[in-house]
Amino acid sequence: MIQPTRLHRRTLTTYIPFIIFLLSLLIIINHLHPGALRLPTHSIRFSSHTDKCDWSSLPVPLRVAIASSAAGKGCYKVVLHENKDSISEELWEGNMWEENVRLALKTAMKFVGMDNVRNEKKVFLDAGANIGVHSLFYASQNYSVHAFEPTHSSRIRLLCSLSINKFHKNMHVYPYVLSNSSDHKTICMRSQDPANLGATGVSYEGCDPKDLVETMTIDEWWVGVVGKRPV
Repeated sequence: MIQPTRLHRRTLTTYIPFIIFLLSLLIIINHLHPGALRLPTHSIRFSSHTDKCDWSSLPVPLRVAIASSAAGKGCYKVVLHENKDSISEELWEGNMWEENVRLALKTAMKFVGMDNVRNEKKVFLDAGANIGVHSLFYASQNYSVHAFEPTHSSRIRLLCSLSINKFHKNMHVYPYVLSNSSDHKTICMRSQDPANLGATGVSYEGCDPKDLVETMTIDEWWVGVVGKRPV
């Protein structure tokens, strides 16, 4: 007759040395590499930001351009800067900014066979999205769009463009600076050229608190948000 109690004790005794070894190994790893056993927080950080369109911060009357591209179908709206920003002026005059880039990318995707993949399954990453000339186009084509724009004035316009185009389901805007370091520094990003507000740089002289942004690595986004899907 089997005695369950004795079998349980024998099994537990067998595993005790292994459990002690495993705990010791974890302690050593944590001592040599502090934080190595900490759970990743990138997914929390990406989902917790609450940046939204703030219509009250934009001038009245608001300048909005209707844009389209030969690289795709349909059109979309872009909220523009009110000053002599070069990209905004091009769109306001009815021209497209960097149309050659979208056409070249369309050719490249066809070359690698991605033109046969449904757009909903394609991921478009825009690092330094500005007011969203490229991001909004790919969102209009049903791509999953992830746009990084650290400059407050451009990001607010991008968020408002997202809102009026109703791209909430497939477009995400992040107020972070992509960096090669995972130390998550806070820096001040400001425009360096009044004629091109997308030409931003690090500057701490008279920094407005709204221009302070956090750095982040592209790996954190790739792993934590898109689950290592091809981009």
